[in-house]
Amino acid sequence: ETAACLIQDCLPVIEDRDCSGIFLTRNPLDGGEGQIEYIYDFGEDLAGGRARPGSKEAFRQTYPAQDKELNHIGRILEEKYASPMDIEFAIRQGELHMLQARTLTLAPMAEVVTNYKIFLRGLMSESELIKRTRRIVGKPLINTFLKEVDKHKNTPIAHGQPIAGGVVAGRIVSDVAEIEKYPGEHIIFITKSNVPRDVGFQSEIDGYISEEGGVTSHAALVSIGKLPCIVGVQWRRFGSRIFFGDTVDVREGSVITLDANDGYIYRGKLPVQASAEHDPEYLEAEKAILKIYSKEEEHTVMPLARY
Repeated sequence: ETAACLIQDCLPVIEDRDCSGIFLTRNPLDGGEGQIEYIYDFGEDLAGGRARPGSKEAFRQTYPAQDKELNHIGRILEEKYASPMDIEFAIRQGELHMLQARTLTLAPMAEVVTNYKIFLRGLMSESELIKRTRRIVGKPLINTFLKEVDKHKNTPIAHGQPIAGGVVAGRIVSDVAEIEKYPGEHIIFITKSNVPRDVGFQSEIDGYISEEGGVTSHAALVSIGKLPCIVGVQWRRFGSRIFFGDTVDVREGSVITLDANDGYIYRGKLPVQASAEHDPEYLEAEKAILKIYSKEEEHTVMPLARY
Protein backbone atom coordinates (compact mmCIF):
# COMPACT_ATOMS: atom_id res chain seq x y z
CA GLU A 1 0.00 0.00 0.00
CA THR A 2 1.09 3.57 -0.70
CA ALA A 3 0.46 6.50 1.65
CA ALA A 4 -0.04 10.00 0.27
CA CYS A 5 -0.05 13.42 1.90
CA LEU A 6 -1.75 16.47 0.39
CA ILE A 7 0.04 19.71 1.20
CA GLN A 8 -1.93 22.93 0.81
CA ASP A 9 -0.15 26.16 -0.04
CA CYS A 10 -0.38 28.86 2.62
CA LEU A 11 -1.84 32.20 1.49
CA PRO A 12 0.15 34.95 3.23
CA VAL A 13 -1.65 38.02 4.54
CA ILE A 14 -0.39 40.85 2.30
CA GLU A 15 -2.76 43.78 2.75
CA ASP A 16 -4.75 45.14 5.68
CA ARG A 17 -7.97 44.22 3.88
CA ASP A 18 -6.92 40.59 3.43
CA CYS A 19 -9.17 38.29 5.42
CA SER A 20 -9.99 34.65 6.06
CA GLY A 21 -13.46 33.34 6.69
CA ILE A 22 -16.01 30.55 6.87
CA PHE A 23 -19.23 30.44 4.88
CA LEU A 24 -22.06 28.16 6.00
CA THR A 25 -24.50 28.00 3.11
CA ARG A 26 -27.38 27.43 5.55
CA ASN A 27 -28.08 28.39 9.14
CA PRO A 28 -27.12 25.19 11.01
CA LEU A 29 -29.88 25.70 13.61
CA ASP A 30 -32.95 26.15 11.42
CA GLY A 31 -31.80 25.69 7.81
CA GLY A 32 -32.44 29.35 7.01
CA GLU A 33 -30.20 31.97 5.40
CA GLY A 34 -26.48 31.19 5.38
CA GLN A 35 -23.84 32.56 7.75
CA ILE A 36 -20.50 34.24 7.00
CA GLU A 37 -17.86 35.10 9.59
CA TYR A 38 -14.34 36.42 8.94
CA ILE A 39 -11.22 37.85 10.56
CA TYR A 40 -8.29 39.93 9.26
CA ASP A 41 -5.80 37.12 9.74
CA PHE A 42 -5.35 33.43 9.04
CA GLY A 43 -8.51 31.34 9.40
CA GLU A 44 -7.12 28.98 12.05
CA ASP A 45 -8.08 31.32 14.89
CA LEU A 46 -11.60 31.68 13.49
CA ALA A 47 -12.26 27.94 13.26
CA GLY A 48 -10.54 27.42 16.60
CA GLY A 49 -12.80 29.94 18.36
CA ARG A 50 -9.84 32.12 19.39
CA ALA A 51 -11.08 35.30 17.70
CA ARG A 52 -14.22 37.40 17.64
CA PRO A 53 -15.29 37.42 13.97
CA GLY A 54 -16.89 40.03 11.78
CA SER A 55 -20.55 39.50 10.90
CA LYS A 56 -22.26 38.54 7.65
CA GLU A 57 -23.62 42.08 7.31
CA ALA A 58 -20.17 43.63 7.77
CA PHE A 59 -18.68 41.24 5.21
CA ARG A 60 -21.37 42.15 2.68
CA GLN A 61 -20.64 45.86 3.10
CA THR A 62 -16.84 45.48 3.01
CA TYR A 63 -16.59 42.88 0.24
CA PRO A 64 -19.76 43.19 -1.90
CA ALA A 65 -18.27 41.62 -5.05
CA GLN A 66 -16.69 38.72 -3.16
CA ASP A 67 -19.90 38.19 -1.18
CA LYS A 68 -21.85 37.79 -4.43
CA GLU A 69 -19.22 35.42 -5.85
CA LEU A 70 -19.10 33.38 -2.64
CA ASN A 71 -22.87 32.90 -2.57
CA HIS A 72 -22.81 31.85 -6.23
CA ILE A 73 -20.15 29.23 -5.51
CA GLY A 74 -22.13 28.07 -2.47
CA ARG A 75 -25.21 27.44 -4.62
CA ILE A 76 -23.14 25.44 -7.13
CA LEU A 77 -21.65 23.26 -4.39
CA GLU A 78 -25.06 22.72 -2.75
CA GLU A 79 -26.46 21.47 -6.05
CA LYS A 80 -23.45 19.29 -6.80
CA TYR A 81 -23.44 17.55 -3.41
CA ALA A 82 -27.17 17.96 -2.62
CA SER A 83 -26.23 19.25 0.80
CA PRO A 84 -25.58 22.50 2.72
CA MET A 85 -21.86 23.22 2.79
CA ASP A 86 -19.25 24.43 5.28
CA ILE A 87 -16.77 26.44 3.16
CA GLU A 88 -13.43 27.95 4.18
CA PHE A 89 -12.18 30.85 2.08
CA ALA A 90 -9.64 33.66 1.99
CA ILE A 91 -9.48 37.04 0.27
CA ARG A 92 -6.01 38.16 -0.77
CA GLN A 93 -5.50 41.47 -2.60
CA GLY A 94 -9.18 41.48 -3.52
CA GLU A 95 -9.20 37.97 -5.00
CA LEU A 96 -11.41 35.25 -3.51
CA HIS A 97 -9.69 31.91 -2.84
CA MET A 98 -11.65 28.75 -1.99
CA LEU A 99 -9.65 26.68 0.50
CA GLN A 100 -11.85 23.70 1.32
CA ALA A 101 -15.48 22.62 1.65
CA ARG A 102 -17.33 19.88 3.51
CA THR A 103 -20.94 18.99 4.20
CA LEU A 104 -22.42 21.08 6.99
CA THR A 105 -23.41 19.69 10.39
CA LEU A 106 -27.04 20.62 11.10
CA ALA A 107 -29.32 20.56 14.12
CA PRO A 108 -32.00 17.85 13.82
CA MET A 109 -34.82 20.25 12.88
CA ALA A 110 -32.65 21.94 10.24
CA GLU A 111 -31.53 18.57 8.91
CA VAL A 112 -35.11 17.50 8.19
CA VAL A 113 -36.26 20.83 6.75
CA THR A 114 -33.17 21.33 4.59
CA ASN A 115 -33.08 17.82 3.16
CA TYR A 116 -36.77 18.00 2.33
CA LYS A 117 -36.20 21.28 0.45
CA ILE A 118 -33.32 19.70 -1.45
CA PHE A 119 -35.59 16.77 -2.32
CA LEU A 120 -38.29 19.13 -3.64
CA ARG A 121 -35.68 20.74 -5.92
CA GLY A 122 -35.13 17.35 -7.55
CA LEU A 123 -31.56 17.01 -6.27
CA MET A 124 -32.23 13.95 -4.11
CA SER A 125 -34.08 10.66 -4.52
CA GLU A 126 -36.76 9.40 -2.14
CA SER A 127 -34.44 6.66 -0.90
CA GLU A 128 -31.69 9.22 -0.16
CA LEU A 129 -34.17 11.44 1.69
CA ILE A 130 -35.22 8.48 3.83
CA LYS A 131 -31.58 7.59 4.50
CA ARG A 132 -30.73 11.13 5.67
CA THR A 133 -33.78 11.66 7.88
CA ARG A 134 -34.50 8.17 9.23
CA ARG A 135 -32.95 8.78 12.64
CA ILE A 136 -35.03 11.94 13.21
CA VAL A 137 -38.53 11.86 11.72
CA GLY A 138 -41.27 10.04 13.60
CA LYS A 139 -39.47 10.73 16.87
CA PRO A 140 -40.34 13.71 19.08
CA LEU A 141 -37.75 16.50 19.07
CA ILE A 142 -37.70 18.03 22.54
CA ASN A 143 -37.07 21.72 23.11
CA THR A 144 -36.07 23.08 26.52
CA PHE A 145 -36.95 26.64 27.51
CA LEU A 146 -37.74 29.05 30.37
CA LYS A 147 -41.19 30.43 31.03
CA GLU A 148 -41.48 34.17 30.51
CA VAL A 149 -42.58 34.66 34.11
CA ASP A 150 -39.40 32.98 35.39
CA LYS A 151 -37.22 35.13 33.11
CA HIS A 152 -38.94 38.29 34.35
CA LYS A 153 -38.52 37.30 38.01
CA ASN A 154 -34.76 36.74 37.66
CA THR A 155 -32.10 39.22 36.55
CA PRO A 156 -29.50 37.84 34.11
CA ILE A 157 -25.89 38.02 35.25
CA ALA A 158 -24.42 37.86 31.72
CA HIS A 159 -25.42 37.79 28.06
CA GLY A 160 -23.89 36.36 24.88
CA GLN A 161 -24.71 35.23 21.36
CA PRO A 162 -26.85 32.07 21.21
CA ILE A 163 -25.25 29.39 19.04
CA ALA A 164 -27.09 26.17 19.90
CA GLY A 165 -30.45 26.49 21.61
CA GLY A 166 -31.90 24.95 24.72
CA VAL A 167 -31.73 25.55 28.47
CA VAL A 168 -29.72 23.73 31.12
CA ALA A 169 -29.09 24.32 34.82
CA GLY A 170 -25.82 23.03 36.22
CA ARG A 171 -22.52 23.75 37.92
CA ILE A 172 -20.28 26.27 36.21
CA VAL A 173 -16.74 24.97 35.70
CA SER A 174 -13.74 26.59 34.01
CA ASP A 175 -11.10 24.01 34.93
CA VAL A 176 -11.22 20.53 33.41
CA ALA A 177 -9.86 19.05 36.64
CA GLU A 178 -12.90 20.33 38.56
CA ILE A 179 -15.42 18.28 36.54
CA GLU A 180 -14.77 15.06 38.46
CA LYS A 181 -15.86 16.76 41.71
CA TYR A 182 -19.47 16.69 40.55
CA PRO A 183 -20.26 13.14 39.37
CA GLY A 184 -23.74 12.71 37.97
CA GLU A 185 -24.45 16.46 37.94
CA HIS A 186 -24.97 18.74 34.97
CA ILE A 187 -21.81 20.65 34.05
CA ILE A 188 -21.70 24.00 32.23
CA PHE A 189 -18.18 24.54 30.94
CA ILE A 190 -16.93 28.12 30.49
CA THR A 191 -13.80 28.89 28.48
CA LYS A 192 -12.03 31.72 26.71
CA SER A 193 -12.05 29.98 23.33
CA ASN A 194 -12.49 26.32 22.36
CA VAL A 195 -13.38 23.56 24.78
CA PRO A 196 -10.18 21.60 25.53
CA ARG A 197 -9.72 18.40 23.54
CA ASP A 198 -9.91 16.23 26.67
CA VAL A 199 -13.44 17.42 27.48
CA GLY A 200 -16.01 15.25 25.69
CA PHE A 201 -19.09 17.13 24.46
CA GLN A 202 -21.50 14.25 24.91
CA SER A 203 -20.32 12.71 28.17
CA GLU A 204 -18.83 15.29 30.52
CA ILE A 205 -20.58 18.60 29.84
CA ASP A 206 -24.16 19.69 29.31
CA GLY A 207 -23.70 23.35 28.37
CA TYR A 208 -20.97 25.54 26.93
CA ILE A 209 -20.05 29.23 27.35
CA SER A 210 -17.19 30.90 25.45
CA GLU A 211 -15.77 34.42 25.38
CA GLU A 212 -14.48 34.14 21.81
CA GLY A 213 -15.68 32.42 18.68
CA GLY A 214 -18.84 32.52 16.61
CA VAL A 215 -21.37 30.31 14.88
CA THR A 216 -18.73 29.02 12.45
CA SER A 217 -16.17 27.95 15.08
CA HIS A 218 -15.47 24.25 15.49
CA ALA A 219 -16.78 24.13 19.05
CA ALA A 220 -20.04 25.80 18.01
CA LEU A 221 -20.61 23.35 15.16
CA VAL A 222 -19.87 20.38 17.42
CA SER A 223 -22.39 21.62 20.00
CA ILE A 224 -25.24 22.14 17.50
CA GLY A 225 -27.98 19.62 18.12
CA LYS A 226 -26.22 18.30 21.23
CA LEU A 227 -25.99 20.93 23.97
CA PRO A 228 -26.86 24.59 24.72
CA CYS A 229 -24.06 26.95 23.72
CA ILE A 230 -23.48 30.73 23.78
CA VAL A 231 -20.39 32.75 22.82
CA GLY A 232 -19.25 36.36 23.24
CA VAL A 233 -19.49 36.30 27.06
CA GLN A 234 -16.90 38.51 28.75
CA TRP A 235 -15.56 36.84 31.90
CA ARG A 236 -12.45 36.39 34.04
CA ARG A 237 -11.47 34.13 36.90
CA PHE A 238 -10.01 35.42 40.15
CA GLY A 239 -9.23 32.74 42.69
CA SER A 240 -12.28 30.54 43.02
CA ARG A 241 -14.65 33.14 41.60
CA ILE A 242 -15.77 33.79 38.04
CA PHE A 243 -16.51 37.43 37.24
CA PHE A 244 -18.88 38.66 34.52
CA GLY A 245 -17.95 42.30 34.01
CA ASP A 246 -16.47 44.14 36.99
CA THR A 247 -18.93 43.38 39.76
CA VAL A 248 -21.08 40.31 39.05
CA ASP A 249 -19.48 37.06 40.12
CA VAL A 250 -20.27 33.43 40.97
CA ARG A 251 -18.18 30.84 42.75
CA GLU A 252 -16.60 28.09 40.65
CA GLY A 253 -18.84 25.06 40.98
CA SER A 254 -21.97 27.00 41.90
CA VAL A 255 -25.23 26.38 40.05
CA ILE A 256 -26.29 28.64 37.18
CA THR A 257 -28.92 28.43 34.45
CA LEU A 258 -27.81 28.80 30.83
CA ASP A 259 -30.54 29.94 28.43
CA ALA A 260 -29.06 29.41 24.96
CA ASN A 261 -32.37 30.30 23.30
CA ASP A 262 -31.97 33.97 24.25
CA GLY A 263 -28.28 34.02 25.25
CA TYR A 264 -28.73 34.81 28.97
CA ILE A 265 -27.09 33.37 32.08
CA TYR A 266 -28.92 33.38 35.43
CA ARG A 267 -27.74 32.75 38.97
CA GLY A 268 -29.11 29.55 40.55
CA LYS A 269 -31.41 26.87 39.18
CA LEU A 270 -34.46 28.09 37.28
CA PRO A 271 -37.30 25.70 36.33
CA VAL A 272 -36.49 24.23 32.91
CA GLN A 273 -39.51 23.49 30.72
CA ALA A 274 -39.67 20.98 27.87
CA SER A 275 -41.99 20.51 24.90
CA ALA A 276 -42.05 18.77 21.53
CA GLU A 277 -40.93 20.71 18.45
CA HIS A 278 -43.85 22.69 17.00
CA ASP A 279 -42.18 24.68 14.22
CA PRO A 280 -44.72 24.59 11.34
CA GLU A 281 -42.08 24.24 8.61
CA TYR A 282 -40.53 21.26 10.39
CA LEU A 283 -43.90 19.60 11.03
CA GLU A 284 -44.88 20.04 7.37
CA ALA A 285 -41.61 18.50 6.18
CA GLU A 286 -41.88 15.64 8.67
CA LYS A 287 -45.45 14.87 7.61
CA ALA A 288 -44.46 14.72 3.92
CA ILE A 289 -41.44 12.50 4.65
CA LEU A 290 -43.56 10.10 6.73
CA LYS A 291 -45.87 9.71 3.71
CA ILE A 292 -42.84 8.70 1.63
CA TYR A 293 -41.87 6.25 4.40
CA SER A 294 -45.35 4.71 4.26
CA LYS A 295 -45.08 4.27 0.51
CA GLU A 296 -41.69 2.61 0.87
CA GLU A 297 -43.02 0.29 3.60
CA GLU A 298 -45.47 -1.16 1.11
CA HIS A 299 -42.50 -2.71 -0.67
CA THR A 300 -40.11 -3.37 2.22
CA VAL A 301 -40.18 -3.76 5.97
CA MET A 302 -38.59 -0.71 7.60
CA PRO A 303 -38.73 -0.19 11.40
CA LEU A 304 -39.88 3.32 12.22
CA ALA A 305 -40.47 4.95 15.58
CA ARG A 306 -43.85 6.63 15.88
CA TYR A 307 -45.21 9.31 18.18
